[in-house]
Amino acid sequence: PFSTGCLPCIQGKTQATPHPSVRSRAAAPLDRIHCDLVGPLPPTLRGHRWHLTIVDDHSRNGWTILLHNKAQAKQAIIEWITQVQLHTGRKLKYFHSDRGGEFLNSQLLTFFRHQGIMFSFSNPHSPEQNGVAEARNKSIGRITRTLLEQASAPLALWGYAVLHATLLNNLVPHALLEGKTPYEAWSGVKPTMRRLRVWGCTAHVLQNKSERQASGGKLGPVTKTCIHVGINPHGPGWLFLDSNNKECPSSDAVFQEHAPHHASIPPSDSSPTLEWIHFDHPSAPPSSSSSSAPINAPPSAAPPSVSPSLAQDPRDGAPHEVDSNSEEGVGAHQDAPSSAFPSAPQALPPLRRSTRERHPPTPYWIIPPKPSTTESSTPDSASTSDACVTATTPPEIWALLQTIANGESGDKRLEIPTPQTWQEALGGADSEEWFASMVREYNGIKDSGTFEEVPRPPGANVVKSKWVYRVKRRPDGTPHFKSRLCAKGFSQKLGVDYLETFAPTPRHTTARLLLHLAAKLDLLVHVMDVDQAFLHGELEEEIFMEPPPCMGVDLDPNVVWRLKKPLYGLKQAPRQWHTKLKGVLQEMGFQPAHWDPSLFLLREPNGMWVLVYVDDLLLLSNSTEQLERFKATMLKHFPMKDLGEINTYLGMQVTRDLSKHEIHLSQKRFIQSILKRFGQEDIRTYNTPLAVNHNLTIPQPGDPVLPDQDRFPELLGSIMYLMVCTRPDIAHAVSVLSRFVAPGRHGCEHWKAALRVLGYLKGTSDHTLVLGGTSDISLQGHSDSSWADDQADRKSSQGYCFSIGSGVISWKAGRSPSVALSTCEAELYAATSAAQESIWLTGLLNTLGEPQTEPPPVLWCDNQSTILLTKDAVFSGRSKHIEARYFFIRELVQQRRLRTAHIAGHLNVADIFTKPLSQEDHHRLLPLLGLQAPI
Repeated sequence: PFSTGCLPCIQGKTQATPHPSVRSRAAAPLDRIHCDLVGPLPPTLRGHRWHLTIVDDHSRNGWTILLHNKAQAKQAIIEWITQVQLHTGRKLKYFHSDRGGEFLNSQLLTFFRHQGIMFSFSNPHSPEQNGVAEARNKSIGRITRTLLEQASAPLALWGYAVLHATLLNNLVPHALLEGKTPYEAWSGVKPTMRRLRVWGCTAHVLQNKSERQASGGKLGPVTKTCIHVGINPHGPGWLFLDSNNKECPSSDAVFQEHAPHHASIPPSDSSPTLEWIHFDHPSAPPSSSSSSAPINAPPSAAPPSVSPSLAQDPRDGAPHEVDSNSEEGVGAHQDAPSSAFPSAPQALPPLRRSTRERHPPTPYWIIPPKPSTTESSTPDSASTSDACVTATTPPEIWALLQTIANGESGDKRLEIPTPQTWQEALGGADSEEWFASMVREYNGIKDSGTFEEVPRPPGANVVKSKWVYRVKRRPDGTPHFKSRLCAKGFSQKLGVDYLETFAPTPRHTTARLLLHLAAKLDLLVHVMDVDQAFLHGELEEEIFMEPPPCMGVDLDPNVVWRLKKPLYGLKQAPRQWHTKLKGVLQEMGFQPAHWDPSLFLLREPNGMWVLVYVDDLLLLSNSTEQLERFKATMLKHFPMKDLGEINTYLGMQVTRDLSKHEIHLSQKRFIQSILKRFGQEDIRTYNTPLAVNHNLTIPQPGDPVLPDQDRFPELLGSIMYLMVCTRPDIAHAVSVLSRFVAPGRHGCEHWKAALRVLGYLKGTSDHTLVLGGTSDISLQGHSDSSWADDQADRKSSQGYCFSIGSGVISWKAGRSPSVALSTCEAELYAATSAAQESIWLTGLLNTLGEPQTEPPPVLWCDNQSTILLTKDAVFSGRSKHIEARYFFIRELVQQRRLRTAHIAGHLNVADIFTKPLSQEDHHRLLPLLGLQAPI
């Protein structure tokens, strides 16, 4: 009937065609790879909820990359391909996966076309067509579950387990490889098992000097008790978790592989039902039906390296390990390679069958009760083997596993992934918290009368809406889930939906100046936060907006919101909020400062300063009664949170030393978040931000191409915020890298230079900017220039900084506006720029009641000729061409509004803003900037 074209028969009897197993494989490594994504899974300790599986078709060698969300998959694939091609010298020819949105997207397909990589995708709902990757997921899932079960490990450790399972899978001979392992087929080196230990076993790791000092010094224990969670992926030895959930890579450890750290619990009717983690999903629908994800989220960790050092002598860089069962004792060292596995083969010991009675496995999220040391063991209460097991359980391991299982430490120490869409927010592990925060936001908008529902006006411009999420940290480190309903302001039309948009925001220099004076004068410093600040403004235009998605109701397409008050995202919302707040403050007697309109002053005997940064209010006063009166009045006008004495402000951690009249600013948490976001937690540290002999230029044809051009400006923007707030020591590095931020102007060398800055920040993350002190409040500055150092256009690097005691409050690094013909001219450009900043700072200090008239501020410069030009109209052939505007500084000197003076070059702190310095010179100038390392 099929051959005759019988339509009812075709419609009623057609069956799916069989999928025969394909036994052929690619001819060489990287000829074809298979890829698949697994998740979402319960969050790991580090917040990962997905893992990416990559399998080479020829060798069947596999890789696993942990991800926070699906959006990171495409960037992880690009980085993996780039890295593996570089290390092997081969080019990937063919890429195959299912039709998930993480694979079938424009960014990844564009990368494939540029690299000349052929690609194919399985048909919808046909996981059999991606069988190589699916089979690997099944195998990895089985091993992972087994590892977790045998160690009674908490679910949050599945990330370490799946990486270790991938490693083990690569060491098992494969049926298609004629007895070879995938690892050997990929690398050409036979692996051995010298570095393999029982995953999840107790290990006693040798402590470093500082740890030993903290735990009793020479008389204290030389080791700390940890959990073994795999091979160290970035060096010799193994990876461990200590009692604080901190990763501890080490080559010196004693393993207790045959003394499990858990007790066997007999099954009971009250035991919870075992629920497996489903790593393999051959029958699951393809991920193409899942919600879309952002395209700019970076991968959480760099893909594993394919290192040629696998073939080195096993004795080179060998980790030191002591077998707890050996007769050689603590002094015995066992050789192992510094790479993933040694090159020389080694026979496995014969399998040993245990005579202990077997019990059904305990679910991995159930931690057995800690054995009591006071109860006596009897033959009736426990078997002899079980009693031996519990007697060897270290208390640190019990505490750590219980903490991980209960999730007590995760919220305080580990980063929580930020969802990009409401589907991600309500489909993740923190869905209850996100939904509660969305309800709070919606109710706040509704209760404040921000909108009214109206029929959709014909022909009107209707603005779209979007949920935006953010995790903030309370002072005690616990997370605060914050959802914000925003309008998509980019869809507004000028002249229809908005007119004026400007709203002032304060300079960070103003905040640092106020904190310096507060420390010096012993002022009280408090912080308040306005809830849903933009909702309190008043709209002057008629704006219609689509109702927000996902609020538990079916949306009527014919109903829209007419906004009565601004929402976040509207172009005029900041301006309308500032206008409203300014009116309230002026009613209370405050007036905006001329030199910074975001600073409001109350001129009374017990006066007060208020610095407004959008919805954050910084309050400074010498009177507790004045502060309380101000807070009470503000609470009558706006719903606000009184955060009390300052401890964080604009992402800076603020600590105060009243005895020394000092305030310390730090951004250690932000540095750690950058390292986490770009997968650089293990980056090496550097002693300086830039290499002294760096030679960054625009990439030329043939130079290595950076796969994702958006990563460089994203990283540079994060580093720049650190520079603007608390880190003047990286100002020159940021200035240099910013010259290459435009598309096509940066490549791999610029990315490496940015990572070097990040490595320097990692090594100095504990440094604080110290403000205040006991010295006089007298303004002084330093300026400097490096003549014609830009090889591209021969412009000069220049910079300045100003201080009024210990710690700089203002700084800048940049380039001269035009080419200078001499060092004198270049120094004059720098001094003129510094003089402009001096006028602004002097005016602000005068407004705050700290006049800088007699003597006037001093500007230090290390060029005598420049100083002469600022004092007198010296005319010569070398200076006659300099434009008149650069002698603005001469007028200030003649009016006694500024002094210029000479300083020796090695004492000029502005030198750090003009050139990369040696390690010695760089760290010599840090204290002069007010940057203080922890004692």
